[in-house]
Amino acid sequence: MRLPARPSALVTAMVVLFCAGFARVAGQNVEYDFAITPAFLQQLETGRTILPTFRVHVDARSKVKTLAEDCEVHLAGKLLDQTFGDPPDVISEPLNDCKFLPNATSPSPGKTNATWTTLIDQHIIGKDCSVTGYPRIFTEHVTTGEAGTSNPNHVFELHPALKIACDGETPLDFVNALTAPAGLRHITPESAETCLTTRTLSVRFKDGQYEFLQHAGTGCGNFAIMEVGALNPAWIRATTGGHSAIARVSADGTTRVSLKIYTLAGTVIDTWLAGLMSPAGQPSTIPPDRSLIHGVITYDYFAMIRVLHPVGASAWLQPTDWTDVPFPLAFVVYGQTDTVPWSE
Repeated sequence: MRLPARPSALVTAMVVLFCAGFARVAGQNVEYDFAITPAFLQQLETGRTILPTFRVHVDARSKVKTLAEDCEVHLAGKLLDQTFGDPPDVISEPLNDCKFLPNATSPSPGKTNATWTTLIDQHIIGKDCSVTGYPRIFTEHVTTGEAGTSNPNHVFELHPALKIACDGETPLDFVNALTAPAGLRHITPESAETCLTTRTLSVRFKDGQYEFLQHAGTGCGNFAIMEVGALNPAWIRATTGGHSAIARVSADGTTRVSLKIYTLAGTVIDTWLAGLMSPAGQPSTIPPDRSLIHGVITYDYFAMIRVLHPVGASAWLQPTDWTDVPFPLAFVVYGQTDTVPWSE
């Protein structure tokens, strides 16, 4: 991935001063975009999985979004056993609810809205739940939310949420729903390309938490489509909860960058990625056919951990100056798609 040069001290100072002039949270002037507690990052590291389970109290829900929106229900809540940081809220986002009925293994031909609304209102809202999903950290809604709704200010999401088990209720499983149906929303190729090639992230330790400041990369939205032009099987790794790989991708059909992709265990796309791995002792080859993949852009918390707890270091670093997080972005894949978002 091409990254711009590290901002000069003057530029960084100007960005910090600019951010400090605005109240991101009511009544609180801040000079960072979001913050994460050391304990939260340490738990992600020791868990060694891309599908951890969190205890969440669910407070509010959105409507069932249409396919042209994101086909999801957003469940706003608070972590029960730990603190994320600032902002503190977590949004659990079970996927493709506009296409799949609860615990279904295939799409439903009819509307699912009423079924989901009734189930959530009666069996999830106000409950303490165990939610398993990818821990997506991103600033898409860091300042656009509204307290008490399904979309408060937040950067932490369980997105996608693949399992929800509320106390005393029938567990919900969304693994079979993790696909990329035709018509699912995505940002423009131009926005995705700008995000991948210009977004950078810095971190420092202050007031007992890790503060993060993002630079450039306008247009970093939610869903996007990438073309995988080269994926060396030697770069694919099995991890608890799925697989990861370093791929050469294009977001606009022209520009190519290196990007880390994640696929989640039990899904069709994870089986596809695992099938590309080289057998032991066999030479690696690059798959010849291009693949279009649909998913969500995220900050890679493993990239944060590599900076703050380098391999071999006994203690976590606590940098007082803004420090770059190399290769901060990753892509969580929902599935392959036939949609080409640019002109050919």
